[in-house]
Amino acid sequence: MSDFAILIFSIIILAMFFGGFYLFFRIVRNAIRSNKKRKEDFEIRKIEAETKAAEVAKSQLREKELIAEVEASQAKAEAAERAMRAAAQEREDTEATLKMSTVTVDGRTMSLKDAIAQQTVNMFSQKVNNTISSNIANDSVSRIKCSQCGASIESGSKFCRFCGTQVPDNTFRAEVKFEDVAQLRQAELEHARKSKLLYRLTEVQKALTQEHEVRMEQLKTKVEEKKIKAEEKAEQRAAEERERKRQQQIEIEKARLASKKATQSFLKFLLISLAIILVLLFVLSRISN
Repeated sequence: MSDFAILIFSIIILAMFFGGFYLFFRIVRNAIRSNKKRKEDFEIRKIEAETKAAEVAKSQLREKELIAEVEASQAKAEAAERAMRAAAQEREDTEATLKMSTVTVDGRTMSLKDAIAQQTVNMFSQKVNNTISSNIANDSVSRIKCSQCGASIESGSKFCRFCGTQVPDNTFRAEVKFEDVAQLRQAELEHARKSKLLYRLTEVQKALTQEHEVRMEQLKTKVEEKKIKAEEKAEQRAAEERERKRQQQIEIEKARLASKKATQSFLKFLLISLAIILVLLFVLSRISN
């Protein structure tokens, strides 16, 4: 009877040993799985952080490029505006110079600007035009008629070489008028050239301003779209991060509950085994007695 009791006791001890080993194996396996899960989550978070940093760097680089384009457009517009202002200032200076400069036309002293206006409207009468045409046709050599004999007299002569009549001083008036008209014509051409230049600069400034406004609107639209997309991505990443943390907390809670349950089961098994051993020892002691 005692041998049978010893056999039963040995079987119970072996069952307790293998049961405890199995529970210990499950606890270790759960711990390894939990550690592996934490490592995988850490790697995932690391990859997400690197991806996020790369996206932020790319977004910052694009924003810098947009800012550089805006600054370049602004610099171009400012340069065109400065050129237009310089041309306008030059025009004002030219007009002031024309107002301050005086010439004598037909015995009257007037400003160069008024002389240009008068010359444009009237051209100083038909007689001056005929004299200028005659001087140009004769290679700038003006000839007049003698009042006594009717012979031709060169503009540089003071006496008629045929009859000796003295030429009046007003015979040299045509040459003086010709010089005044040439000066006025040169000033008028210069004024017209500067006016055309200013007009072209104004047109260029308008075109550049319109182009700059269009580019600014496009850049503003792009920046707004990028901001909206960045906000949407940030919200999406935040939602994914919250969901990932929630899942991680759930996994941690599950692992903790499983470990707690396994520990409780192991403790229950030990208590039951100890109780059985004590009962068997008591029975064996009673039988042996």
